[in-house]
Amino acid sequence: MSGSIWYSVDPGSVHTGVCTWDGVDVMESRELRPQEFTEWVGAMVISALTGGERPVRVVAEEFRLEPARAAALAGSTLGVVRQLGALGLFCWLSSTPLVLQSNKVLNPAKGLARARGWVYHTLDGSEHARDAERHGLYFLIRGGLI
Repeated sequence: MSGSIWYSVDPGSVHTGVCTWDGVDVMESRELRPQEFTEWVGAMVISALTGGERPVRVVAEEFRLEPARAAALAGSTLGVVRQLGALGLFCWLSSTPLVLQSNKVLNPAKGLARARGWVYHTLDGSEHARDAERHGLYFLIRGGLI
């Protein structure tokens, strides 16, 4: 892993989008099932605890319980919250900055991607992978990095 690798993540209870960046370039954009995501974060934790490389940052969509959706989540195991907790633990253990962004940045990010002629890097066209990429793109544009 080079010193400029970072990740953007779009957590989901069925699929989670993960985008790997090298600076401002997308290396890979994909969807993971919950168990695969847990294994991915677990491998990063082990690497961090054993002196391995760590990403320069993780950008992820935050979770907020909106009153209009609260009833729909009754009985849920809140997989998204657990995923964000695992990411937060990894970032804390490895001293990796964690940047949380609202899901409300996705529509502006779509517009920015369209205006810039952005070509998505997900091979299967999965929406969670695209959203992970959009979170990363929004972070870069907002930060004046591209």
